[in-house]
Amino acid sequence: MPRHPRAVFARLEDLQWIDKPSEEFFETLIADLAGARVLLVATYRPGYRAPWMDRSYATQITLRPLSAADSLAVLSSAMDIADMPQSFSSAVLSRAEGNPFFLEELARAILDHDSMDRLIPDSIQGVIMAHLHRCPDTVERDRRILDVALRHAHSLYFLGRFRESVNLLLQHESRLARVDDATISGRYFSWLGHMYARLGDPNAAAQSAERPRDESNPERLQIRVEVS
Repeated sequence: MPRHPRAVFARLEDLQWIDKPSEEFFETLIADLAGARVLLVATYRPGYRAPWMDRSYATQITLRPLSAADSLAVLSSAMDIADMPQSFSSAVLSRAEGNPFFLEELARAILDHDSMDRLIPDSIQGVIMAHLHRCPDTVERDRRILDVALRHAHSLYFLGRFRESVNLLLQHESRLARVDDATISGRYFSWLGHMYARLGDPNAAAQSAERPRDESNPERLQIRVEVS
């Protein structure tokens, strides 16, 4: 009997963060997948649309939020509490809005405080930031906080909250010098410039776009300082 080639399974996560060159690469790759023994699963948040979704062999599955009963089951399991006060569980479920990841992170945050009376964070970013701020004050902590801030800024962009996105990034600008990572600085200032452009401030957008190049070239930065 003829041997069939093995099927291939590939997974792409968080496509809402994808850059244009990578997106174009996968679009070209997927164009050649018709009839191939390949299953490609990609995940992304509302607000993003994959450019290959119009192809006949592409299918989109929308994941709905958990029901109240399922959310309570996740929370009870994560906290290992069979019978918790209704006022407390209702408050947590209201914050999580059916997001299982947020439910688990909220449970961990509450258990870290060892008290149900502590304030429940309003967002998943609040949960993560609270956890990071309890870590030792190190360069690695600054790196992680910047990464979370950039992801949160992207989320605010998809909600159309451009000014909040800028303000969030500016809160953490001092961490860039401590981290001293050209890749993170590039992402930070590129995104900041993009937000300023959306807010109709071309001067601030241009200055932000120049920052990564200036900081990677000290001689150029010195010349700019002397001229100004």
